[in-house]
Amino acid sequence: MESASIPTDSQETRDNGKIKQLSRDLFSIFSIGNYMKSPH
Repeated sequence: MESASIPTDSQETRDNGKIKQLSRDLFSIFSIGNYMKSPH
């Protein structure tokens, strides 16, 4: 029952970290896509 006593803000922090990681991944994907699309 230890896991039930974890404060919700730590869960929020974990979720925010995941969201930041996702947006970083998306940003790099879009950057690569734009790089590929533009003539070099």
